[in-house]
Amino acid sequence: MIYPGPLKLEQRLKTQKNYCRFNLINGAAYMCLGETIIVLFAIKLNAPNGMVAALSACIYFAFFMLPVGKIVAGKVGAARSQAVFWTIRNFVAIGVAASSLTAYLGFPTLALVQIFVGACLFYGLRAAGVVMAQPFIGDMATESERPQLLGNSAALFYVGSVCSLLMIWAVLSWNESISAITCIIVWGAMLGWTSTYFIRQMDESPAMIKAARKPLMNEFRKVWQIAEIRKLLPAMFTATLAQIMLGAVSMLCVKRGLGVSDRAALYFSLIQFLSCCGVSYLSAKLLRRIGPRKSIFMSFSVILTVGILWLLAPLKMNYIYVTTIFILVGGAHIVNSNATTAYYLQITPDQFRVAASMLTSVVTSVLAGLAGMLLSSSAFRIIDARLTDWEPMNRFKVYFTFALILLGMLSFLIWRLPEKKTKTNK
Repeated sequence: MIYPGPLKLEQRLKTQKNYCRFNLINGAAYMCLGETIIVLFAIKLNAPNGMVAALSACIYFAFFMLPVGKIVAGKVGAARSQAVFWTIRNFVAIGVAASSLTAYLGFPTLALVQIFVGACLFYGLRAAGVVMAQPFIGDMATESERPQLLGNSAALFYVGSVCSLLMIWAVLSWNESISAITCIIVWGAMLGWTSTYFIRQMDESPAMIKAARKPLMNEFRKVWQIAEIRKLLPAMFTATLAQIMLGAVSMLCVKRGLGVSDRAALYFSLIQFLSCCGVSYLSAKLLRRIGPRKSIFMSFSVILTVGILWLLAPLKMNYIYVTTIFILVGGAHIVNSNATTAYYLQITPDQFRVAASMLTSVVTSVLAGLAGMLLSSSAFRIIDARLTDWEPMNRFKVYFTFALILLGMLSFLIWRLPEKKTKTNK
């Protein structure tokens, strides 16, 4: 519901509670298609490594649908807009599940196209739904409340994810067929529809609609005058690219580099999300103790360590070693996500938050997603075509060498983030 004026304490607490409940159920729904399951699904349908790597970047590239979300939010508000897009995206999930039927009918190439387009739309509708997410958090929580809200909501998302993964693990332990994965995706869509109930219970101030209706070009110019934003954009681009090229590809490496079963792959996904869940609670304390800037530095250093560990990894499965890698992948991801959000809210004046949110999303998600998609898929196509006689794990080590060299060259964009906010013209 949209209330006149800023939200009062009671309204803020109610909205924060529903936001956390939504994240819990949304986490459970998301794991039934996002990241791990869609990778396993594509591999089941014999997708090449290049396409699987590109799928991992879709979640970032799909932010190209942000303008659609802004238009709808300007008409119905942040919460109702997200509910609309969440409903549609779960219908799209059903379409992705139907690609197994397309393959069964004898159209394997069409099935892969159906998965890729469906994934882009699934993530794109998510992006449209959360176009006002950062300003909405600023609306529902004061500056002192935000670190706890960010930590708790993210932790609950990952609690839901872990519970969902345990259910998926049980199902695939019994049956690893394409039909089983199809049923998991359909179940996730049903959970996704359920989560929209809590979105509709959230309150917001009229500032959300007013902010969504503002013309963007003039706002973009004003946002660009903020020195910290000009340095945050390339830093977030680099951090996101690192997550795509090192973190997201780790699951593909485990599945095809080390040749593990679906159940083993889910074990490592479970480890990653348990790490996200645990670190989410710790991230609030970390942000208070060392600040968002140093937290960003820390998360980037950890994700680079992931690439180094893959270079040094044995050619045969070592569960303790690979478990350590996925713990680091999960921790780096959640610290980076919470730290960049906190840094963004810290340096951006309230009246520019929508424009700044869209600008950062376009640069750091769409461009980083497109770059990650092209770089990862191209690298795998070249490696798989020219190093056919090499062991699968050695081919992945060539890929991680390339990724580390590239990210090392871009790392200066992370280290130059400024410490304090400078005065700007408002």
